[in-house]
Amino acid sequence: MNAATGIQSHIQNWDRWRAECARVLYGNLLDWDVQKHLQFRYTAPAKEKGKYLPQWLWDSCFHAITYRWFDTAMAWEELLSLLVHQVQEGDDAGMIPHMQHLDVVNDKVAQGLFRQSQRSTITQPPLIAVAAWEVFQKAPDTEKLQEIYAACTRYHEWFDRRRSDRDGLIVSIHPWETGWDASQRWDALLGVEDLPKQNKAFSEALKNIRWQQMTLLEDVDYDWRALLGRDAFCVKPIDWNAIRVADLRAISKIAAALGYSEKATEWTAKADLIAATIADKMIYQVDDRIVGCDLVWEEGIEKPSQVDTAAKFVLLFGQCVDENTAAVLVADMTAESSPYHTPFWLTTTPTNNPSFDGKEYWRGNVWMSLNWLIYTGMRHYDFDDVAQELAFRSLELVDQSGFCEFFDPINGERGEAVGVPCPQNQSWTAVVLDMLATEKQRLS
Repeated sequence: MNAATGIQSHIQNWDRWRAECARVLYGNLLDWDVQKHLQFRYTAPAKEKGKYLPQWLWDSCFHAITYRWFDTAMAWEELLSLLVHQVQEGDDAGMIPHMQHLDVVNDKVAQGLFRQSQRSTITQPPLIAVAAWEVFQKAPDTEKLQEIYAACTRYHEWFDRRRSDRDGLIVSIHPWETGWDASQRWDALLGVEDLPKQNKAFSEALKNIRWQQMTLLEDVDYDWRALLGRDAFCVKPIDWNAIRVADLRAISKIAAALGYSEKATEWTAKADLIAATIADKMIYQVDDRIVGCDLVWEEGIEKPSQVDTAAKFVLLFGQCVDENTAAVLVADMTAESSPYHTPFWLTTTPTNNPSFDGKEYWRGNVWMSLNWLIYTGMRHYDFDDVAQELAFRSLELVDQSGFCEFFDPINGERGEAVGVPCPQNQSWTAVVLDMLATEKQRLS
């Protein structure tokens, strides 16, 4: 079945898809005995394994984007809940933590790790303004939008103050911040590139290093500059910066909607400036392919990483490249000879990477969150046919294997972490509904 025919079939089953996605999201709402202690409700990433109960930052952004199609009140609550533990004072005032409500769900492990009772001490990709703008399109609420605008303003000011180099690009100080926890992107940075992969010892080594990084961060007061020259994780991720550009563009739209026309112009100018820096420092072309680079430090000198991943395709989401470069990126996804052209789209790691493993956590999986970012990016550049193909393949994969956290791009099966199957009712995987809704509107 081709994508055009297939997507029409899924559109005809819109009610079923909406009901299934609602089932997953509502099923991951916290129990009432926990909810009653919260200012706002939120949706856990996955309750089924009992360890994904706190609120995660970018997970909830995807949840809100999905909720807007059947429960706009919950969509707003999901986002407002993210602001409850925004840091209010000190050097990190304005930071929105990547995990919240640790006390309410009694997550003692996370409380001990971050030495905080309610929240983590690191962040995640900034996607709140993007999500808020999407929700606002379905359920306009100026008061809520104003509250989120003020919080996002403080959040991005924190990025500029605490995480930005003089070039305007932002720095991540922990793999958990990137969302790509165990990706090959970080093997060299974490000193595990020579270890045997895909076994429990490798997984334990990564876990220990990530925990040690938290201890180091506390020692240096979360100052990224103090990490340079140490055996530490410190990187400018290409997708993180592209997502930030998209969030800045969304803040500009929000500012305009609130009547702050001068601020809207300033936000757009800032986004354009960072996008130009990304294009200048993080992208180069080899033959007929675009290589997108994270920036790392070696002996104090900033250098491009040599690890090629699907993170480069998120450049489309931030509108960080010109149309010609966008076309080359899209061709890299679709060419049959491409290492990204797997039976199930879209692998995070190209199949020609020596440590590619489609089943193992972040070693080459399909994630619907990433698919949504790339789908939305392709729509920005009017690659509607390829975007439709990605939406169709995403829906087919979820139809086949369920709402898994991640999937094997070779056989479409449920992914694993060292032999343990991932959750099969993961909230953010329901974001396929937004892709279907977008196709439904476009074709109506």
